[in-house]
Amino acid sequence: MTSRAARAGIGLLTAATFMLFLDVTVVNVALDRIGTELGGGLGALQWVLDAYTVALTVGLAGAGPLVDRYGPVPVAVVGVAVFTVASVVCALAPTAGVLLAGRAAQGVGAAVVVPASLGLVAAAHPAGPARSHAVALWSAIGAVALAVGPLVGGVLVQTAGWRSIFWLNVPVGVVVCGGLLAVRRSAPAAARVPGRADVLGVVVLAAALLTAAVLVIEHVPPGPLGPALAVVVLVGAVVLLLRRGRGRPHAVLPTDLVTRSEVAVLLLLGGATFAGLYAFVFLVPLSDQAAFGRSALATGVAFLPLTVALFAVGFVAGRLAERFPERLLVGGALLAMSAGTGLAVGVGLDPASPVRPVALVLVGAGATLALTPATIALLRLAGAPRAGVVTSTSNLVRNAGGVLGVALAGWAVHAGRPGAGPVPAGPELVDRVGGALAAVAVALAVVAVAFLVVCPPGLARRVPRAEPA
Repeated sequence: MTSRAARAGIGLLTAATFMLFLDVTVVNVALDRIGTELGGGLGALQWVLDAYTVALTVGLAGAGPLVDRYGPVPVAVVGVAVFTVASVVCALAPTAGVLLAGRAAQGVGAAVVVPASLGLVAAAHPAGPARSHAVALWSAIGAVALAVGPLVGGVLVQTAGWRSIFWLNVPVGVVVCGGLLAVRRSAPAAARVPGRADVLGVVVLAAALLTAAVLVIEHVPPGPLGPALAVVVLVGAVVLLLRRGRGRPHAVLPTDLVTRSEVAVLLLLGGATFAGLYAFVFLVPLSDQAAFGRSALATGVAFLPLTVALFAVGFVAGRLAERFPERLLVGGALLAMSAGTGLAVGVGLDPASPVRPVALVLVGAGATLALTPATIALLRLAGAPRAGVVTSTSNLVRNAGGVLGVALAGWAVHAGRPGAGPVPAGPELVDRVGGALAAVAVALAVVAVAFLVVCPPGLARRVPRAEPA
C-alpha cells in the first residue's frame, strides 16, 4: 500500500499525463478552424500535430536521465510549468508560426513529465502484480486521453472556439504544480542512477527526426524520393546513436539495453502501434469534416466507441499480461488494429455507417492491448533503477512512430503535391484517405504476423508474477 503522499503525487501526475496526451489529439478536430483563421494548407495542419510530437520525442531522449538523477516530482514540476506557459502562447497565437512555436514548447514540457509520472508509479509500487496493475492503469489513462481528444476538442471548438483547447490546460497545470510542490518532500523517491543527459545524441535525434518530417510533409523532393530519403536519414541516425550508446547508460539509445532482443522488439512494436493509431486519428476526423461535412462536435462524438474500448480494455490489460505471453497479446492486438482500420476503409469511411463503430472499437482495443503489456515487460526487463531511461526510450520510439505516421498519412493524401497546397475535398479526399488507411492496415498486419512467427523467447512465454526491482 502506498503512502498518502505517494497517492497524491501519482494522482497529480496522472492528471498531468492525461492532459499531455490529450493535447496530442485534441487539436485534430480543430485543424479545419485553425487553417481557416491562421492560414496554411495540409502541410501546416500536419505541423500543428508534429511540432508537438517531434519536440516531445526529442525531449524524451534527455528527460529519462533527469528523472533518474533528480527524482520524478521535482522534474515534473518544471515540465508542467513549461507546458502551462506554452499553452498560453498557443491560446494567444496571432499567426501559424507562433502557434507552432508554442506547440513545440508544449512538447518539451510534456517530455519531462511523462517519464517522471511513470517513474513515480514504479517507485511507489512493489515489483510484481501491484506494479503491473498500476502501470496498466497509467497506460490506459494515456491511451484514453489520446482517444478522447477528438471528443473534448469537438465540444470545445463548437462551443468556445479552437483557442479554448489550449486555455483548458492552464488551470490544470496550475493546480498540478501547486499540488506537487505541496507533496514533494514526502513523496517516494525513485531509485536513482547518476548520469548526464546525452546532449550530442539529443542533437543527432532532433536533426534526424526534423529532417525526416520536413522531407515527407513538405514533399522535398517531390514524389516517393522524399519518404525514401527520410528512411535513409533515420536509419543513419539510429546507427550513429547505437555506436554512441556503447558504455553510456544514459545515452539516447543505451546500447546495452536496446540491443537486447526482447527490448528491441518491444520498442519497434510500440513505434508501429503509435504510427498506425496516429495516422488513423489524424485521417478519419479530416475525412469526416472535409469530405462528409461533419461538425467538430459530431466528429468528436463519433470517436466515442474508440474511447470506450481504450478505457475498458485498459482496466483488464494488466491482468491479461500476467496470464498470457506478449507474443499472443501484442500480436493479436495489432491484428485487431489492422482489422479495424481495414473495416473503416471497407465501409467507405462513412461516419453514418453502423459498421464503423465496430472498426473504432477494434482499433482502440487493439492499441491498448498492444501498448500496456509492452510497457509492463519493458519495466520488468530494465529493472526499477533504470525505469526512467527505459520509459523515455520507449516513449521516444513510440512518438517517433507517431510523427512518421502523421507525416506519411498526409503525404499519401497529398499525393506528391507541395505541403502548402489545399486539402483535397469530397470523393477525392475519401479515396485518398481510404488508400492511406488501407496501407496502414496492411502494414500493421505484416508487423503482427512477423512478431507472431519470429518472437524472442523471453516474450513467447507467460510473464512471471514477480520481477526484479
